[in-house]
Amino acid sequence: MDIQSFSVQELLTAGYKAEIESERIYNDLSQMVKNNYLKYRLEFLAKEERMHQAFIKELYAREFPEMEIDIKMDTPVPLPEVKVEEGEILISEIFDQVMAAEKAASEFYLGLADMYEHDSALDSKLRYLSSMEMGHYKLIEAERDYLKKDEDYDVYWPMMHTGL
Repeated sequence: MDIQSFSVQELLTAGYKAEIESERIYNDLSQMVKNNYLKYRLEFLAKEERMHQAFIKELYAREFPEMEIDIKMDTPVPLPEVKVEEGEILISEIFDQVMAAEKAASEFYLGLADMYEHDSALDSKLRYLSSMEMGHYKLIEAERDYLKKDEDYDVYWPMMHTGL
């Protein structure tokens, strides 16, 4: 992701907002699923996103000590959104969107790391954050693949889970 054309303030604000949204999505998804193991994993991811928010907020305070992050500020940074439509939707389809967002977040943090390569500690933290986002991607990918098997059973054998 080429982020060089954006200001640091725009980038950090966009990243902060994306982490807030990711936390909300993982919390919402954890309420939608019935599988306790998946619920636990989604709650874990929500907590991870909360820690990412804290990191960005700290970085923002370092860069702009006299300012607060304005989450209402529109940012031109193109980060994907996850949309959960009303009605019946397969969680695996939502996970596809979540995976795209996690991959974009990973690329976003790599781009930020490049901007801070003069600060080796911060560069290292941002690269680690990028790898964490790819870890989230892989976790969701594995869960999505598992869910698709169950969803396929429901499509091809609708009475599969009725207990008859």
